[in-house]
Amino acid sequence: MATWSFGRSTTVPPWTRRSELPALVVCITSVPRRSVIKNRNRNRRERIFERDGHRCVYCGLSYPADELTLDHVQPRVRGGDHSDGNLVACCRACNVAKGGEAAWAFLARRPDLRANFLRYATAVWPRLRRAVVEAATD
Repeated sequence: MATWSFGRSTTVPPWTRRSELPALVVCITSVPRRSVIKNRNRNRRERIFERDGHRCVYCGLSYPADELTLDHVQPRVRGGDHSDGNLVACCRACNVAKGGEAAWAFLARRPDLRANFLRYATAVWPRLRRAVVEAATD
């Protein structure tokens, strides 16, 4: 058994009584290898593309998987995460046009793209969909 003590891992002798164990005991587990993480991300891409029907949620056109990208509705630099509710399928042209802008700011000026987004991005977090609708009314 290993314990964590002042930044160092120490070993507790097996004859030590339970009452003498420190309050914090750390279980050491294996860290996922890069190949496992890469497969998890690949599966996420395929899952998002399937969920969105291999369709860009902005322009509404269908594309093969190799021509689609994943887009963060709320960009990572603005506090967005990698959750499925913040990711949508997007063609390269729309992704370049949107850039690092939040979807609600990008779509506020483009009513045709906003209508497509609200029609096709059904799995996006409700708060993000509300932000798109509210930004259009401002």
